[in-house]
Amino acid sequence: MEGAETCTIEWRPEYVTSRFRAVLEGGTGPRATIAESDVFRWPPTKPPEPTAAVRAAHDSLVEQLAELGWEPDAQADPDAWFAQRFSLAEQPARRRR
Repeated sequence: MEGAETCTIEWRPEYVTSRFRAVLEGGTGPRATIAESDVFRWPPTKPPEPTAAVRAAHDSLVEQLAELGWEPDAQADPDAWFAQRFSLAEQPARRRR
């Protein structure tokens, strides 16, 4: 999509738990987090497999993104089932009356 912002879902491992987060792509500074999933138990040593709890956390993040107007665009990383890319088209300027 020309002129669209994009974000990608990435896995965020912590000590005993993990979460997914959608981060804005592009720019030169720190990547902004748009939304995050609930935490789920997963060790930080390997990417999560799509178990029921992990899939539920991912699906809830996808739903949050849809509610914010983001649309699925592509798979960002074919080796990571959760790494989806989303696009948010630029909003047209409002007409003045």
